[in-house]
Order: sequence, then C-alpha cells, then structure tokens
Amino acid sequence: MPNFDYLKKYIDNVEERRNRFHPLSLQEIETVEKRLGYKFPSQLCTFYKEIGYGTFQNNSDLSVTDNTFANRLLDPESAADIKLLGYDSGQILPSVKFAEDELPIFEVDGGEMFFVMKPQSDNPNAVYRDMGQGVLEDSFEKFIWRLYYESPLYYMKDWGKEAAD
Repeated sequence: MPNFDYLKKYIDNVEERRNRFHPLSLQEIETVEKRLGYKFPSQLCTFYKEIGYGTFQNNSDLSVTDNTFANRLLDPESAADIKLLGYDSGQILPSVKFAEDELPIFEVDGGEMFFVMKPQSDNPNAVYRDMGQGVLEDSFEKFIWRLYYESPLYYMKDWGKEAAD
C-alpha cells in the first residue's frame, strides 16, 4: 500500500506556500466514483483518502526556473467534471480532448495540459502524459514521490531529454 505520510504536514496548512493540500471525505470520493461509473485507481484513491488534493510548488529546484505551472492534483469532482463535461466544465480550453479511457488527474498548465490515468487499463496506477504522449510514471506513488523529492517540474527535464534523443 502506498505511503504518503511525508505530505501530511501540508494538509490545510495556511502558512505553507510551497505545497498545499485539502482533505476529502470518503463520501466525496465514493460519490464521484458512482458518477464516473468506476472506481479511482487504488493509489490515487489512497492519496485522496490520506492527503486529499492540492498543489505542488517549485521551491527548491533552481535548475527549473518557470514557476507558472499549475501543478494541481485535481479534486475528484473536478476530474469528473473535466472528463464528463469537457469544455463545458469551465476548467479546460476548447482544444483539450481526452481519449475515452483517460481520466485527467493532474493539471500541468492553465487548462491546457494534463496528466491522466487509465482506471480501466491493465495498469490503472500508471500516470500518462495527455494526448497519447506515453507513460510518464508506471505508478502514481512514484509520480507523487518525484514531484515532492525531485521537483514539482521534474517532468519538464524528462521532456527535454526526450526531445534530444
């Protein structure tokens, strides 16, 4: 079972400027699962239960200077709204589309770029880049760990390496 205890100090901490998370009730999670018609991937569900949802901010990685990205782990209701309502959710740009099997879970940039999970796939805990750009991490737990311990923008470095290859 994933362990996200290292993030508990950021739950509802109004003085924290770097990372901030808001708790969720089990009822909130289950209501959205019913709306979607399937359960959230187990690692995402554990995170929602233990930590909630919120943002990761760039505060220590000086090699990545852009701090304008949202880096927002979506709350369950927003994820469902974006998935089910698309542009009508008011949270994404008209050009953003998701494949049938994709659930947006992490907003990278202003309603334009998201990371997704595929809850009904063989590896529901993997995190994917949007628009069919492939696997970012093979597990949600590793994704969160890298956001926190490496950099909230670690994925930008990976994209740079891929472009050079």
